[in-house]
Amino acid sequence: MDSQNQPPHPNYRLFISIIALLAIGIWLVSVYLYRLKQDREDIPAVPVAEVLPPAPTTAITKGAIELAQQRANPQVGQPFELTVTANSDKKDVVGYDVLLKFDESAWTYNSATSLIPSFTLVPVVRGGLISMTASKSPQVNTPTVFSNTDVVRVTFTAKKKGGATFTVLPSFGNQKTRMVDANLLKINPRTSSIKVGIN
Repeated sequence: MDSQNQPPHPNYRLFISIIALLAIGIWLVSVYLYRLKQDREDIPAVPVAEVLPPAPTTAITKGAIELAQQRANPQVGQPFELTVTANSDKKDVVGYDVLLKFDESAWTYNSATSLIPSFTLVPVVRGGLISMTASKSPQVNTPTVFSNTDVVRVTFTAKKKGGATFTVLPSFGNQKTRMVDANLLKINPRTSSIKVGIN
């Protein structure tokens, strides 16, 4: 039998097929890498972020927001008035925030009133914390300087005999006790506590 007329061996065909597939695979990978390189060259360079120095602080520690008891210790069931006083250290104040903590088991909160007519007071009570925000009317152009000035009257009702402490908190969560002057500079004041007996 003539060997030239014999069909190619099956293993030979398999070998040729594998070589062809490898060649196609190499061609596809090279096309993919070329396109990927082109895409990267088309992306504009991102500038390196400029590192800025920290912003100057916009708060100073001055003045005080404190508590004062105006009347004798109350009896159970009687109202009790607590006064918030402020000292702005000669700064013209256009707004302030006060965080007042009280014992819910000893007191029932009744109201909070601004003692300065040009300021609008908004109290928010959450549990044993009263967050009071006051802002000066934009129509009032005269300076408002606090010098041991009574700014808020807070009224409670006594619930049980004993003693309980009221505290002006410097901060609670992201809230702060502070004043804001006419230049919108924040003033972080000294704060205080007061203990009141209930007869």
